[in-house]
Amino acid sequence: MQEPLSVHVAGLTEVHGQVASRNSLQCDNVVVFPDEATEKFDMALYQKALELTQRCSNHYIQGGIMED
Repeated sequence: MQEPLSVHVAGLTEVHGQVASRNSLQCDNVVVFPDEATEKFDMALYQKALELTQRCSNHYIQGGIMED
């Protein structure tokens, strides 16, 4: 996205992009989840999953081209 969002974003939101610096992000896409998904989302479990993927980064492939 080259321009700021023109709508207010609230609730559970997923941002796809790349970190540009310590405090900025080059955003490609924004996904705003419906309230029903937000109500059932377990943030503590999600935090644990993020910590696990960080500790075991060799076992979690986020995408891209896999090398043989």
